[in-house]
Amino acid sequence: MADEDVEPGRTQDERLSPPRLALPRLLGRRGPSGSEPNDPGRPAAGGPRRASALLQRRPVRLPQVTVPPPITAAAVGLVTGAALLGLVSLGFRGCEALNGNTSCGKGPGMVALVFVFAVAVVIGRFLLAWAKLPEPGLTSFLGVGVASLVAILVLGGLFDSAAIIVVLPLLCAATFAGAWWVATIQLPQDD
Repeated sequence: MADEDVEPGRTQDERLSPPRLALPRLLGRRGPSGSEPNDPGRPAAGGPRRASALLQRRPVRLPQVTVPPPITAAAVGLVTGAALLGLVSLGFRGCEALNGNTSCGKGPGMVALVFVFAVAVVIGRFLLAWAKLPEPGLTSFLGVGVASLVAILVLGGLFDSAAIIVVLPLLCAATFAGAWWVATIQLPQDD
């Protein structure tokens, strides 16, 4: 075969070699046009250039989802209500281990009740601050306080039943949403 039979821009060896098939690159940047994986000037697929390209990729950004503040406060109330329920259950078990019954009496029982209340307020405050809601301390204090009052005055007979597992977190969710409303909308804000 003569050199004049070769297509312009291609050598006879390139024309006789089998075509190079490569999968399309769906992710990442494409190299300069004309660069193919088998180019002699380009490192192999597992070479240092490929490794550095993997390290330089941009992080994946998730879309921002905006949740209305009352829904966020209610979700924090659910978690705080579950924590409050767990702390009360631990208190009952601790009293049972010490005294043989679930009541610790007036002295130690009152201290345990105040401790459980304070821990629940702190948990709610940190969760509300993490969610970046305004007035997290006041909202948590009002939410836990009202839920505790309703639980002691109205739901006192449910503490021994399984229904309290559902009722107390839902009560805390409602009181946290109401407390957020009172703390942010009804009270004047300091600027």
